[in-house]
Amino acid sequence: GSQLKELARESVLSLIQKLGASAECDLSNITEIVLVGNPIMHHSFLGFDVVPLGQMPFDLATDEAVEISAEEVGIPIPAASVYFAPCIAGHVGADSAAALLSEKTHQMTSRQLLVDIGTNAEIMFKGAGGVVAASSPTGPAFEGAQITHGQRATVGAIERVRIDRDTFEPSFKVIGCESWSNEP
Repeated sequence: GSQLKELARESVLSLIQKLGASAECDLSNITEIVLVGNPIMHHSFLGFDVVPLGQMPFDLATDEAVEISAEEVGIPIPAASVYFAPCIAGHVGADSAAALLSEKTHQMTSRQLLVDIGTNAEIMFKGAGGVVAASSPTGPAFEGAQITHGQRATVGAIERVRIDRDTFEPSFKVIGCESWSNEP
């Protein structure tokens, strides 16, 4: 709990300091810090219990945005506030909400599909009735857990697939090889 919270906060502070230095920005000029992350990152940074996220029904401590002073979370910038965007659900985080907003999915009239692949794959679909989201673990695919056919994501595993728009011929690229399957 508290150790994870401190590590998360120290990491964010370190990133802010590095970004400020590279941009030659006086950190005291910062007035707002916006953060997004998956539910574990969100809860860890804010000091919420992460245990409920790991067991049914995967309840969030809050599904509301959180706004607090930067100093309350260990960021020594007196004039700054921290806005942590809301998580959508127990496995669909504020990073997914931010992706939906940045792509302006809510403003589009056509059907949209947005996929965020990380530790989990968040799959969000916007249709006429609104946006629905689902999440599926991807870690086992990358780690090779319980694979009976195929292999884990190491040298020789397929990492990319593309389909020619004109001929519909597929080609693929494997980890450790620079060329595609249809190239000499």
